[in-house]
Order: sequence, then C-alpha cells, then structure tokens
Amino acid sequence: MKPATVTDSLLHDLVTSALAEGTDQLAVAAAVTLDDRILLCGHDTGDFDRQWDLPGGAALPGETLTSALDRILACDYGLDTTEIRAYLGSYDRIHHSETIRTFVFTASCADPLQICRHARTAHCWADPASLPDQASQDLARLTDLAMQAAAPPGTLPGRWQLTAALRTSSKGIYCDHAATELLIQHGSWLRRDDFTARFILTGTGPAGDITAAVNWEEAITTLHAGDLPCSRSEAAILGLAASLATTTPVVLRHAITGLDKANLCHVINAIRDAGGHK
Repeated sequence: MKPATVTDSLLHDLVTSALAEGTDQLAVAAAVTLDDRILLCGHDTGDFDRQWDLPGGAALPGETLTSALDRILACDYGLDTTEIRAYLGSYDRIHHSETIRTFVFTASCADPLQICRHARTAHCWADPASLPDQASQDLARLTDLAMQAAAPPGTLPGRWQLTAALRTSSKGIYCDHAATELLIQHGSWLRRDDFTARFILTGTGPAGDITAAVNWEEAITTLHAGDLPCSRSEAAILGLAASLATTTPVVLRHAITGLDKANLCHVINAIRDAGGHK
C-alpha cells in the first residue's frame, strides 16, 4: 500500500475493522525521520539480545489512535509531536495468546534529537537501506513506506527508494527475494554509484511508483571480466547473490572462505529465504 492521509474517517475505519475481526488489543507506533535516517528503539529480549522497533505502545480505552501516539511519544520517549500526517499500515503480533494490532503513522517532532537526552531509551538513527539484523520484515516494509512519505515530490531515487523497489520486485519469488535481500543486507553494493547506475534498472510503475531490478547477468559478467573493482567480500557476496537469482555457478569453497561473521549470517539467512524458511 501507499501512505494514506490521516483523517477522522480513516481512524474510525481502522478501529472498527480491527474490532470486527475480533482484535481489541490496539497499539500505535511512529515513524520519525531525520534527514535520511529513521528512529528505532531497542527493547531487551531477556536472552542478552535486543529487538529493534519503531517507538510506540498500547492505546488506552477511550483514546483515538493519534492521541495515543501523542501521549506515548511524549511520556515514553520525550518527543513532542507537531504533526501526524500519514498512515503507513499495520501488523499483528501474538502476545500471551492475544493478538495485538499495531497501527503505524508518520510523526513530525519539534526536536527529534530530544530522545538523545532521554536516558532510559535505547535508540539509534538507522539507515533504511541497512537496518539492524534483528529487524523484522514488517519493520523493513514500514520503514520503506516512511521514507517514501518523507521524500519531497520529484526526488531522485535514493538508496532507501532503491531498496524498497528491489524488495517489491522480488517479492513472492523465494530465490529472487533471497538474492536481493543478501545484496541489501551486505550494504556495500547499493552505496556504490558505479554499481547502481550500471546494473540496477529503474523505471516508473503504472501508479507512479519507482520500479527497480538488478541486472544480475551483466553485473556478474563485468565482475568476472575484472571491470568492477571490489573487495574480496564484495565479490563473494555479489557472486552468491547472483547464483541465487540466476543459474550462475559459484564455488562455495572460494566464496565462503574469508567472510566475516556478519556476512556469513547474511548468507545463511539468504539460503533459508531461498528455501522458503524465514
């Protein structure tokens, strides 16, 4: 979906549709952006790890979704909301056998950096094209929509827009999605203009949205010809991604050796994705 303008009618419909589906535990979350970054807050999982998510919390009985978001941002994160402009979508999570539906909105704040002075809150300003490893697919999808909503009209495609378009084009095809996500999570290639300009094909869809696809064959041919200078890690990741997206063979003995722990995790996740296992 595309970001939708927040109206009283929309807010009413969101709540009534959730209740009609038997979901009465409602929550809200905010997509707060600063330049080309988005605010994520960390929550300890209890197993010495941290789950990153958008700032948010539960709506109280009698509150509208937007008034709940105003309260939560002010009380829990020290942020004063100036505008809640767009609705980005929702996602459901199960907690203690109950379904909680979280509605996500874009929020403008008087001073987004005020959260840095809110000592109780672990947070980071994340690059939308390279979210933390613990980020869920829902978070990635909503982050892309948030950056789309924040972009001025006519803005040329940036990394986050390419990321969103690449994810959309590969959605539903396991191997293509795995290859695309591996390239995105590695991060390096999408930051290189000599790669994105030559090997990512962009266009405009029927609804005016940006479309993008990787020309895997051309990229890997150029790499093997020695015309695409890169590190050993970059070459390995591109080769592995291309082998998932196409029939290009890859020698695992050469590709895997030398990858650091983070990139090995990205490769393992890509293999799981290609097999249809999240």
